[in-house]
Amino acid sequence: MLDKSDHVVSAAIVSLIELYKKGGNALELVKKSVNELQDKLQNSQDGFVKYQALLILFELKKNDSMACLKLLYQLAQQQGSSTITRCQLIRYIKISLLTNSALDQRTAKTFVSYIESNLTKEEDVVQFEAAKSMCELHEAFGSVIDVETAFQILI
Repeated sequence: MLDKSDHVVSAAIVSLIELYKKGGNALELVKKSVNELQDKLQNSQDGFVKYQALLILFELKKNDSMACLKLLYQLAQQQGSSTITRCQLIRYIKISLLTNSALDQRTAKTFVSYIESNLTKEEDVVQFEAAKSMCELHEAFGSVIDVETAFQILI
C-alpha cells in the first residue's frame, strides 16, 4: 500500500476488506497492514481511500473498545475529512456512544461536540447524518443530549 497512486491503494484496501471477510489465515495478513491503513487514514489526500481505511480499521478494532475509542477520538479531533468519511465517522461515533462501556465523560463530550459541529457543514448529507444521530442519541439518553441547542445552529 505504499504506492503513490490512490487507485492502487484503494484496490489494495478493497482486497484487504475481502480478505477480512474470509477470516482464518487471511485475517492475519489484514492485521499486519494496520499501521499502513492508519497512515492512509491520517495522511491520504483521497477521501475514498480514507473512507475505506476507516471501514476496515473500525472492523479490526471494534472488539477492543479502547482501541476503537482511540481511533474515533483521533479522527474526531481532525479537520478536513471527505464527506463520506465524516458521515461514516458520525455513524461509528453514535454506535460507540450507544454501546461502548469504556467511554469516559471527556471522550463522550468530544464525540457529541463533533456531531454537533457537523450540523453546520455545507454538505447536506453530513448535516442530515449529524441531525439523525443527535435525534437517536436523544432518544437513548434523553435530556443528557440537548437536541434543541444543536438544532438552533441549523436555523
